[in-house]
Amino acid sequence: MKKILFLLLFWSSACHIKAQVFNFELGISKDSLKNIYKEKNILVVVGRSNIIDGYLFRIDSLHFKCGFDKTGKVIYYSTEDADFSIEGFRYLTADRKSIDSIRRQNGVNYSLKFGAFINLKYGWKLGFSSDDLNYKNGKMNLKNDAVPMRLFKIDAEYI
Repeated sequence: MKKILFLLLFWSSACHIKAQVFNFELGISKDSLKNIYKEKNILVVVGRSNIIDGYLFRIDSLHFKCGFDKTGKVIYYSTEDADFSIEGFRYLTADRKSIDSIRRQNGVNYSLKFGAFINLKYGWKLGFSSDDLNYKNGKMNLKNDAVPMRLFKIDAEYI
């Protein structure tokens, strides 16, 4: 009976953690990721010049990175996995027409730390390479033929 209760508690905890990870909630403890999904410790480049501790982890066949601050709070997720989708739409493999439509609808944001990105649903951002930026008259612009390189989610205080 004790074994069954322990297994139920363990299974319940694992399901709760899995739900948190699938929601990609920022601010959860790094410990809720490392025991189940962690593949290895890494240093994560967040923006152009900020490097933080993190994990490379996997959910099913999809690969992600997460980064955490000194208190252990997860502040960053990213993926370059073309199979990752948000509500069934794969942003990293979208055709030019779809990207242009998203770009017109949501607008492009510019940050010195993160370059150009488009805000998406659920706090995700569609990021572009710095090679896709040009500067005219002291203003940063995204080239018309820019190709998305990653999806990321970051705590607002770090933008």
